[in-house]
Amino acid sequence: MGYVLNNRGNSYRALGDFNRAAEDYTAALLIEPQNANTLVNRGRAFVGAGDHTRALADFDAAIALNPRQANAYHYRGRSLRALGEIDRALADFEMAHQLDPENPDYDGFGLS
Repeated sequence: MGYVLNNRGNSYRALGDFNRAAEDYTAALLIEPQNANTLVNRGRAFVGAGDHTRALADFDAAIALNPRQANAYHYRGRSLRALGEIDRALADFEMAHQLDPENPDYDGFGLS
C-alpha cells in the first residue's frame, strides 16, 4: 500500500498539487517509515509548496537512512541554495555528483 500512495503522490506532484502529494507521501511513510525514496519525494512536494524548511528535514532523514542516495543530496542542495546557504548547497551538489557522476542532472551544481 505504501508503494501505491507514493506513486499517487508522484502523480499529484507532477500535476502541481503539492499539498495532496505531501499528504500521500505522509500516509505512505506511516506504512513504510524507513523509505528514503518516499522521504525525498515528500521533500520535493514541500519544495513545490515553497516550504524549504520542511523539505530539508525530509532530505536530512533520507540521507540518514541512505547516505549514498544522490538525489537526496541534490534536492537538499537546491533547498539550501534557496535558503541562501550557498556553501552547504555546493557541498551537497558535489556529493550528488560524486555518488552518481553519470547523471547529467548533477552537473552544474544544481543550476540546471
